[in-house]
Amino acid sequence: MSLARGTGRALLPASILMPGRAIPKQKRIPESAVRLSQQAVYVRPSDGISSMAEGFAIARAIERKFGKIRDVLFTREPESPHFYQSYFWCIFEDAVSRERIPSDAVVIQARVPLINAQLEGGVGLSDLQGLLTPADYRPEELNDEALEDPEEEGQKQWGLVDVRIEKAQTMTQLPVAAKSEFLRHGPFFAETWSQWCGFSSALPEVTVPQPHLDSVNARWRQVYERWRKNNPEWAARREQAVDSVQVATAEGHATDQHAVREEPPIAWTPIKLGTLNKATPAQTAVEDTDTVVDKPDLTADAINETDPQAKLSKRERILQQARENARIQSLKKNMENEPGQQAEVGEVQQRADAGQLAQQAKEPVVQQAGTESRRKSIFDRLKRFIGPSL
Repeated sequence: MSLARGTGRALLPASILMPGRAIPKQKRIPESAVRLSQQAVYVRPSDGISSMAEGFAIARAIERKFGKIRDVLFTREPESPHFYQSYFWCIFEDAVSRERIPSDAVVIQARVPLINAQLEGGVGLSDLQGLLTPADYRPEELNDEALEDPEEEGQKQWGLVDVRIEKAQTMTQLPVAAKSEFLRHGPFFAETWSQWCGFSSALPEVTVPQPHLDSVNARWRQVYERWRKNNPEWAARREQAVDSVQVATAEGHATDQHAVREEPPIAWTPIKLGTLNKATPAQTAVEDTDTVVDKPDLTADAINETDPQAKLSKRERILQQARENARIQSLKKNMENEPGQQAEVGEVQQRADAGQLAQQAKEPVVQQAGTESRRKSIFDRLKRFIGPSL
């Protein structure tokens, strides 16, 4: 039993044809179509077909009742390709099996697996296990088997459906790929198949005989070589495109490797931890000295000349002051008992106070200049409005 898909007008039973309407004559009917129509039946389950597993289960029930089936033709909904149509066709191995069906129709019960085909991944091979092998012609055991589940398939859930079977009245032939499609896509598939090395390979010293795969590979290599011989221009352009892609890929790899080689190695340098980043308490020794260094008085003019904070904007000075204050608080909190750190805290506090004094000394001058500017602007506007007599 094999599977095929059909999408056109095929094998319509006489019961669904319009009464009084003659079947349109065909110009030429192949002999294979006549033979298949003489062996085909129209199958319509009562609840339709929810999955391919259900369709194969019905086909096996028909085989047990009437005889061995050679082909099964499922069709899908044109507007919803994910769903099967509610009917399909079966083609028997011989016309004798078809003659066992009554001339009008027959209804049988078939045992089908209950599978949710809408789950992610759909129907798998495990769901089709046991349904792909043909069944033997045993009409007397059909009713008993339809009511009982086999032991090897006891884990599946099964149900019973009514199936209507009648002889097909129109002629058809199995759907096959169009020759033009093969001529267009066949050589490219042959080339790709010939270059593909499979999913895995054995060790070089181990030779695994693969007669079936070797014959398939030889066939597709012949197809590709024949196409190259008959279409030299297309083959040349195809090979040129493949070579350009390979060259570009190789140049890209070479550029990346050259860039990696030219990049100088990063020398390792020890990280000098700051006072705030040390995990252990600081141990700073304070040397005693008799020399006392006098520091100059922190006047506003001296700060403006020497302190780099005078060149900063107001926002930058505020941020600098906030950072200094945060550092002072951290030093006071974490290193309160260390005399050396206390000296460092004093120096930081002194620098912060100096910056604050510079800012306070500069603010009155800025405020005075702003007041004079606003006063002059107001006077100029009054002079233009009243006149030179002001």
